[in-house]
Amino acid sequence: MSDPSNPKRKEDNMRLCPTCRMEISTLATKCRYCGEEVGRPRDESRALSIADLGGETVQHYAPSSSVMEALEAFRSEEDSEPDIEEEAAPSGILSRLSKKQDPTKPPTTSEDGLPELDERSQALSSLAMPSARSSFQPTVVTPQRSIPKMVGVFAGMVAAMVIGYFGILQIFANQEPDDLGPKVENGAILIMERGGDPLEALRVSIETESLDDHKVHQTTSHQARMLVLAKVDAYLEVNPWKSSDLDAATREINKVRTIDTHRDVERKRDEVRDEQRAYNMFLEKIDASANMATFSYRESGKSTDVEKSLGERVLGRFEIIEIRSDRVKVQDHTRGKRPLTWHSNGEISSP
Repeated sequence: MSDPSNPKRKEDNMRLCPTCRMEISTLATKCRYCGEEVGRPRDESRALSIADLGGETVQHYAPSSSVMEALEAFRSEEDSEPDIEEEAAPSGILSRLSKKQDPTKPPTTSEDGLPELDERSQALSSLAMPSARSSFQPTVVTPQRSIPKMVGVFAGMVAAMVIGYFGILQIFANQEPDDLGPKVENGAILIMERGGDPLEALRVSIETESLDDHKVHQTTSHQARMLVLAKVDAYLEVNPWKSSDLDAATREINKVRTIDTHRDVERKRDEVRDEQRAYNMFLEKIDASANMATFSYRESGKSTDVEKSLGERVLGRFEIIEIRSDRVKVQDHTRGKRPLTWHSNGEISSP
């Protein structure tokens, strides 16, 4: 509608009322025919001319219809409520807003000719304004198969298989000879099976063991060694005793030591030496009336005399069982109580 007081002002754009379908101004908020609320037009922004505003041309932001409807509803509620002084500040977001504008003061107007909103209305308009949608969109990472990575994994698997294969080969290469069997044939086995010389069998087995340190050869050498030492023991244990047997035991143990220095051989050599020292003992004096006899033997390079009576032992092994004027009879407890007779002329016999 045009204002007769301002002939330069153009007529308002018209629109139809959504209720009664009568033509009303686009700026009207209530139909003048049916009285229904129609709201502001839903134009987000528009440019008003100088003729529309009665002044300089100004471009401004026009609130949306939803904002204007909220403001109009709020104003109507404010007009209908009595002005009662609040005793306590109400709760909620509106409680932090400032109090209502003083009605005695004239309302201020904005540049577009409309009354300026108070702080509470501005808060409501800010709540009614649609918020800008965030342009950030989360990036979804889709797992992709990397060809270099797959090649690396495959190469690692192949390397592990190769390492395992060569590791198994190394285990077999480092196996003990006992697990694979002897590499050299031991001729000592055949010598012993045929009842040959045990000393020769020991020599052959030791030579074979030096070439192939196999458990089989070690066992064969042990068997031949035991046969040789048993032969030495046979000379020492002979009964009746003869000095030639002791000499034979001495020669045999010396031969063994030339080819074998095993600890068992060394112990048997010490035993033969003790036997030689004991049987080299000499009957020094006899006292038949007192049943006493004096023996002389060498120990640590010097001569030692020892006097013993009937029933006592000489050197811890020869027990005196009879004392006569020209001889003394004893029993050798080291050799199974073997009987021996020491004569005053230095001879030793075994009855």
